[in-house]
Amino acid sequence: MDAVALGIIPQLIRGLCEHFVKDDAQDISAENWKPLESDFPSPFNLPNPSKMSPVDLMDKEFALISVACDYAVHALSSYAHHMQAALRIRRNRRLPAYRLPNEILAIIFGFAVASSSNRLRPLSRKAPLNLSHVSKLWRDVALGTPRLWTNYDPVNARLAQIFIDRSQQAPLSIYMTSYNDRTFEFSDDEDPEERQARFPITREHVTQAHAVQLANFPDFIHPLIPHISRWGELHLEGVKWAQLRRFIRNPAPILSALYLGGTEKHDISAAQGVLFGGSTPLLRDLRLQTNGPPLDSPIYASLTTLMLEHIDYRHGTIQKLLHILSACPALEILCLRMVRLLGPPGQGSSLVTSHIPLSCLRDMDLALDESSLVRAIVSSVIVPPSAQFELTVGLNDRQDLRAIFSPTLDLSGCLPNISSITWAVFRLSALPTMMYLGMFGGVSTNKHCLLNLKIANRKDDVSMLERIIPNVVRDIPSLRSLVSVLFNSIPEAALSAASFSGLLHDLPHIVTLTLSACPWAFVKALIVRPTSHLCPCLQDLRLQDIPIDKGVLLEVAASRTARSLPAGLPETTCLSRLIVSHCEGLDLPTVLALRNLPLHVKLLPPGLRISGPESDWVDG
Repeated sequence: MDAVALGIIPQLIRGLCEHFVKDDAQDISAENWKPLESDFPSPFNLPNPSKMSPVDLMDKEFALISVACDYAVHALSSYAHHMQAALRIRRNRRLPAYRLPNEILAIIFGFAVASSSNRLRPLSRKAPLNLSHVSKLWRDVALGTPRLWTNYDPVNARLAQIFIDRSQQAPLSIYMTSYNDRTFEFSDDEDPEERQARFPITREHVTQAHAVQLANFPDFIHPLIPHISRWGELHLEGVKWAQLRRFIRNPAPILSALYLGGTEKHDISAAQGVLFGGSTPLLRDLRLQTNGPPLDSPIYASLTTLMLEHIDYRHGTIQKLLHILSACPALEILCLRMVRLLGPPGQGSSLVTSHIPLSCLRDMDLALDESSLVRAIVSSVIVPPSAQFELTVGLNDRQDLRAIFSPTLDLSGCLPNISSITWAVFRLSALPTMMYLGMFGGVSTNKHCLLNLKIANRKDDVSMLERIIPNVVRDIPSLRSLVSVLFNSIPEAALSAASFSGLLHDLPHIVTLTLSACPWAFVKALIVRPTSHLCPCLQDLRLQDIPIDKGVLLEVAASRTARSLPAGLPETTCLSRLIVSHCEGLDLPTVLALRNLPLHVKLLPPGLRISGPESDWVDG
């Protein structure tokens, strides 16, 4: 039967194709097909050994024709399918993507697996599973690249053995992490400016899978225990410490990253805090939340990233913490947030007497309640000039910056990054019960902040700015070289004009000064008089969200653009530009009077706002 079909079907298809080509494909469309017009005599005579009646014989012939027709359709479709598949393979091989070497395809597939959205996709649409169903070539590449199968999470946990087998001996990355409150996540390769190009990915199924696997954590982690020697990264969130310890007792020789986020704080003893048998020789990235091993655990050594958040170390001391920093000379990221050391001050190893050089440090983020702990860290480390330093600390009603920066501390030696700052922003923000004074600054050639200092206090402590602002240069002497300064959201009740003037007196090199939502008395203090000349190098004055006193503004401008200064004043650089944004009370006659001075006056339209101490402006 197959032989009969194979002898006819190829000729039929070839003949039809040649006809379509010859007729220039005019009758290819099904709309042009017509019923075949021909006489259909019986093609054969059935033998009739049983002497069937003519009617029964014709019924049998009818049935045979139906079966033959069905088989002909099946054979024709099957043959055409194979022809199309072969043609598709030849076509695909001519496409650029199919001409890429397998090694390049594997790299591209690796980016798909690592994209931020891949972890949120359903299993059927999750790389590398979906990639292996595109074509035979892609399947061969996907199955032949072990590193594509190394990510293990709650969504693919039911295929644990498949991923373990296909990953061969590649390091495994294990994730049991929840997701934040955002409804959607977007892929890394999407342009954030082109919102219409983004595609939404719901996270419902991921959240559900995480909850199910977290409730059955032993079943989730059990298939991986025999392969602990292959663990490269371990990210666990919400797993109870007592339950976790049962599964991470053996050494992890290639573990490079460990993130443990708990939900309840526990008092962890030294014996309970021994993880992986105390052997993680390649661990470089350690991030702990809520709970962590005691500070004398061997896990805190040779790290490049150390992040500790919301942990109470019952036996922890400053000495032990400094010992950890000295044991991590290649540290690049240090983050300590809401960490409390509750051990006796004299307990632990001897105090580190020499400075701790952290020559590789890029980011230091300290958010601590105890200013003494901040002071100990700042006084003990030496960071490179390019390091970014973020500090959030609470001060009481009598403390100022000397509680953080010791008067005897050589900041230029310990924190040389602060010494290179050329611009700074002072901003006050308030919450229902707290008040934050933010001071951040950087270098003109770099957009990143080298210093981001946030000082927290009670909202009713109106004297905080009076204690801190006038003495900023005394406490951080390197700020004396600032050339661009912005004051933002400083109410008159929080800082007097005298204190503001005291700070400007210590900043003689200011070239650009921006006052946004500040008292008008700050502007008035800029009038040049025989007894007062703040900011002698000022060239660029920017005002925003301040009600204008026209007479005072004209007096400020006139005193700073005069060709002949009052006798006794040093040489100065005259004010050359005045920028005004969203300031009420400025009328046309005042603008014309300002423009009669040797001064460039620019009024920003309602849609633009001053964005920073050095940048021009952005859309409002």
